[in-house]
Amino acid sequence: MLKKSELDVLLGIKSQDWAKIKQIVLEVHDLENRVKTIKSLLNNNGFDKVIVEQEPYLKGTDICNMYALRTEINKN
Repeated sequence: MLKKSELDVLLGIKSQDWAKIKQIVLEVHDLENRVKTIKSLLNNNGFDKVIVEQEPYLKGTDICNMYALRTEINKN
């Protein structure tokens, strides 16, 4: 099985760098409950709006898009 790395990339972000990120758009392969895991990771790092969508032509696949943003921007 080909390993998808979107979760690995997010886990590689250092804790002090999360606050620098205002929005994230990524394609997620929902293997092993990955959408739920990534959504939780984003929420825990200050992203209060996380949207998961799947394009109609991808129905029946494990591929979806995830959009995350902070509605409260720190002014530091």
